[in-house]
Amino acid sequence: MTKTKTRAIGDLDKSLPNGVKKTVSQQELLDLKDHGFADEYINKHFKVQRNYTFTQEQVRQSAVRVMYVMAALSQSERARVLRHALKLNEV
Repeated sequence: MTKTKTRAIGDLDKSLPNGVKKTVSQQELLDLKDHGFADEYINKHFKVQRNYTFTQEQVRQSAVRVMYVMAALSQSERARVLRHALKLNEV
């Protein structure tokens, strides 16, 4: 078990500029809850670091593959096709 440094709530408020939230891991979020921080306070001052299984590189590669298929279309035609694809995706 690791020893964590206890800081006053006022110290947390002063450490970051107004409106900026500190990013915390899932484990750090659980530690904050264990130390008695309310969910309202946590949501106001912290954002949870997310882990994605579909990486940014995979998103880029997929986008390139989609654009390759539509290479013969003009930009306005591609935009129209993509808008239609988004509508189909909502169903």
